[in-house]
Amino acid sequence: MNSIRGVVVLFVLFLLGGCYSFQDASFDPNLKTFTVDLFVNESSNTNPALSQQFTESLKDKVISESNLRFIESQQADVVFSGAITRYQVEALAPGANEVADQNQLTMAVKVSFINNTKPGDTWEQTFSRFANFESNLNFINIEDELVTEIIRQLVDDIFRRAFVNW
Repeated sequence: MNSIRGVVVLFVLFLLGGCYSFQDASFDPNLKTFTVDLFVNESSNTNPALSQQFTESLKDKVISESNLRFIESQQADVVFSGAITRYQVEALAPGANEVADQNQLTMAVKVSFINNTKPGDTWEQTFSRFANFESNLNFINIEDELVTEIIRQLVDDIFRRAFVNW
């Protein structure tokens, strides 16, 4: 009886495995490899860790949510490259005494996506996200948290643009 139950469980897992889609991503079966070039920070404001943090986050997203294998080569099936073009803190609407109650950190990334297996799927686009925070908070104390959240949103947007039919 246990062997029959085991066969049934394996069969169900096999069926479910065929139904799995990487968060609605559609991967061309010809795609096997990808690379992510370092996204250089070209914004006027600098954060020394920003380039590496963004690049690694994009790489980690593709590794964890696809079956593509990372290689360091421009000959990869898919190549992500680009630059961080904006990293800026701005005051938002003024509050009492004409002092801003809220500030906004905005980050923009210009992305070039090259599909070496289907040149027609190649594109270039700028993605932008922001996070608001109370002006009475010290930006240095919350910067890492804000940057982590903005990068997560940007990477999700880029991943969807590259691999999800939306």
